[in-house]
Amino acid sequence: IIATTQHAHAVDSTPLTLTAAIESMFRADWKTAKSKKSIEINTQAVMAYFGKDRLLSNITTDDIDDYVAYLQAQGAKGGTINRKLSVLSKVIERAKEKGKLETTPYIERQTESAGRIRFITPEEEQTILKLLDDWHEYRFKHVVEVLIDTGIRCGELLKLTPSDIAKEQGVHGTIYLWDTKNGTNRGVPLTKRAADALEYLVQTS
Repeated sequence: IIATTQHAHAVDSTPLTLTAAIESMFRADWKTAKSKKSIEINTQAVMAYFGKDRLLSNITTDDIDDYVAYLQAQGAKGGTINRKLSVLSKVIERAKEKGKLETTPYIERQTESAGRIRFITPEEEQTILKLLDDWHEYRFKHVVEVLIDTGIRCGELLKLTPSDIAKEQGVHGTIYLWDTKNGTNRGVPLTKRAADALEYLVQTS
């Protein structure tokens, strides 16, 4: 029984290339990921540096540190570097779980700077809305009005349906957002402008 158990957990000696490992990850998890395009860009960058035929077992901690130094020399910021390290880390960890690797290299994440918060000024808002009016982009103008007045994300607005708009709740109505980015549901009160803009969007959809 002991011998059988040890054999079941033995490392698969079949060489695994970086390309094959990435393709396996796409088949298993990434093919339906919301950030699939970003993942594709980052995996392409990783393969371009290490080489598509590079054996996964030959990528060491020193190699990864050299990759980080290379990216830094190219002017990449901490967040950009971490996105690339993240896809590489997931590929390596999955290969280990599948018995393709005995050990994994240490991958040190980079410090990311805090995001800069910037608010649109009233003058900028009027300039944008007037420009959209001049271009006859009325639907886009109303989209911008809703986003400004409610603070919701573009993706949340795109998923909004007429049944999510409660006109009778609040002063000018309330919209209900389900399955948001942080995993919570919430209600957002509407201004009169946002309520009118949503009415226009519903009627012209």
